[in-house]
Amino acid sequence: VRASRRASGDNDAYLKNCLTPYAMGHNLHVGIFNSVYAGQHGSAVEFAQRQITAADEGAEVGVVDVSEPQSAVSPYSSALALVNLRFGQWAEAVEAASHSGPCGQRCQAIPAFRKNTADFAAHHAVKQMVLGFANEAAGRSSDEQSAIVGPPPLDAPARSLGSMRDNPDRRAQMALVAAKYELAARRAYTRGDLAYTLAALRNLSRLLDAQPYMEPEMWYYDPRTCLGFVLLTHGEHGAPDPAAALEAYTAALSRRPRTPWALIGAAQAYAALNHSGAAANPYGLQFQAAAKDADVKITSSCPQYALAAPLV
Repeated sequence: VRASRRASGDNDAYLKNCLTPYAMGHNLHVGIFNSVYAGQHGSAVEFAQRQITAADEGAEVGVVDVSEPQSAVSPYSSALALVNLRFGQWAEAVEAASHSGPCGQRCQAIPAFRKNTADFAAHHAVKQMVLGFANEAAGRSSDEQSAIVGPPPLDAPARSLGSMRDNPDRRAQMALVAAKYELAARRAYTRGDLAYTLAALRNLSRLLDAQPYMEPEMWYYDPRTCLGFVLLTHGEHGAPDPAAALEAYTAALSRRPRTPWALIGAAQAYAALNHSGAAANPYGLQFQAAAKDADVKITSSCPQYALAAPLV
């Protein structure tokens, strides 16, 4: 997170001196991921807000962000809404998903910021997904958002979307598909269709696994942390399955070691499997170390499902 803050400061100096091209959005996107994985909500919000406001500022002085779509600065960025969703900050998530950032005449004239781009379509769909999650968590209907986002693919594709050179819109395409899987899974969870929820989260995980390595990752979190939560609390068929949950969490940890979100779930699953409590919980010890710099109390691997939303 400290390195991302330094990069953000360098970006602002670059912008102040009207230097172009630059990759401010990418650096901010990395900062968002580093902050989320460290459990630092405040830092993640700062980076995400800057990803929104820097678009208009850059347009005013004529600088160009060469970051790829979904990472680039944008007045329509969905990153802030996703940050608050990940932390279960429902009011903030709804506020971010309901608004765009400033975009004056020069900003609106930039082709990348027009509303007919794949990038805009993806940000809009993800924001609708966030609103749908908030409605589900508050006990309200998300039918309107579901109709906008659309259903996930029937054939559960697990293919690579290619490199940035081959497919500049790959992140936007992934965001569109991921939003479909995520909202469909959350709606199924509300109605008690656990099999569908788990299948959708597994399909999304397989699709993400098929993508080439990149920083930051394609999607805002590892769906296995919510897969593990559902298995731990409800299981595949209505009975909690901590063994299967621990398998999901360890799979997440194999891809992103020391993330507190997977570690808290693994610690809870391990505790459920070892009722005697005679041995120290290895995941619990790792979680304490991983969360030492967090600015929020992490109690669940999946706040998107675990935390109820007030009527916001």
